[in-house]
Amino acid sequence: MNGRLLTQKHLSGLPVRLNKTNDIQRRLTMRALKFRPGRGMIISLLDVLSLIIGLEKLQPDFEVSANFPYFRHENSNAQNRTGFAIGRVEVQQDEGEPYISPVLIPDAIVKIRSGEQVRLVAIELHRQTSVQGIIEALRKHAQTVETGVFNQKFDVPKVNFVLSIHTDPDRLKNTVKQIKNVGFPDFERYMLGFNFATVEELINGGINESLYLYQLDGAKGRIFEDYWINKAVP
Repeated sequence: MNGRLLTQKHLSGLPVRLNKTNDIQRRLTMRALKFRPGRGMIISLLDVLSLIIGLEKLQPDFEVSANFPYFRHENSNAQNRTGFAIGRVEVQQDEGEPYISPVLIPDAIVKIRSGEQVRLVAIELHRQTSVQGIIEALRKHAQTVETGVFNQKFDVPKVNFVLSIHTDPDRLKNTVKQIKNVGFPDFERYMLGFNFATVEELINGGINESLYLYQLDGAKGRIFEDYWINKAVP
């Protein structure tokens, strides 16, 4: 199912009801959608999640067994939102610049299975974050790999992977440039487990074909392929 179709249920409550037979109403609705805070974020995230789920049709014995977007909270339901986001963790300070906050809440956590192997993937969708903020988030993810905090929380063996997905190609390039300029100490230790792409690349080219290692030089990221799923470490 296409991620854009999944987002129709999120249109309720907008100033104008969506009506496919009325072009004026549709344009007004999409204008309201464009300027409503957080709506673009949810749409892009659902696009990415739907592409991952779509791999179930393309890869034998592949399954998305669970996914936890950032807006799902512990001990809550549709009428009562209490508790922290399900994916929320606190991480240890690394050797770099002090974190603004030790809290890390990925935009989504996805639990995948290939055959008998299970792997956890944390997704960061960078929409309006500064390059410095992106780097800090990725450094925190490296600490989750070191400590296994996500794997313990979601009961998944081995270490987890990270998807760094960008809506702005220039910001992606600047992020990679900052990583290469030692903005992320010892990143080479983790680089096989960190994959990068833009939302547009994923939608147009498919998820396995559009993920890159941080050099962005044509080296493909392969975190959803069987070889990497079966590796002990990324």
